[in-house]
Formats: sequence, C-alpha cells, structure tokens
Amino acid sequence: MLAVYESAGSHFLTDLPIGRQAVVSAIHLVGPESSRALLVRTQAMGLHIGSCVEVLRRNGRLLLLQIGAVQMAVSSDFARAVEVQ
Repeated sequence: MLAVYESAGSHFLTDLPIGRQAVVSAIHLVGPESSRALLVRTQAMGLHIGSCVEVLRRNGRLLLLQIGAVQMAVSSDFARAVEVQ
C-alpha cells in the first residue's frame, strides 16, 4: 500500500516524500546529552524551528536535506524527532 502525504497538520521529517518542502514546527529531543550537542550543531547549520526544509534523497538510514543554500545529511533517528508542517 502506498502512503499518501497530506500537507494539512503536523508530520515528522521521516514522513516527508522526496522533493516536498515543509517548515519545521518543533524538534523533540529525548535521550542523552549527545542529542543536545547534535541539536546545537544542526541549529548552527540552519535546521531550526521555522526553517524551510526539502528532502533531496534517502540513502539507507540517512536523509539528505536542503535548508536554504545548505545541504545536510541527518540520520533517520534524528529525523523522527523533527516535526514539520
């Protein structure tokens, strides 16, 4: 069965199909302090609440994202913590 992405409401970054753009509405962190360090690094590269992201490619457990002029690879575990609209 094919999953359909509906733009209304909130979804997680892992639910976003390739080529679709969305706006980050929340980032949910649960776990060790290393996840906080990851959050600081990704925010420094432009992934923060209110930023527009596009999924360019999926490769195994990695997602290649376009955020403005920056391309960033994030793990699917981290992408599950990013809520988008």
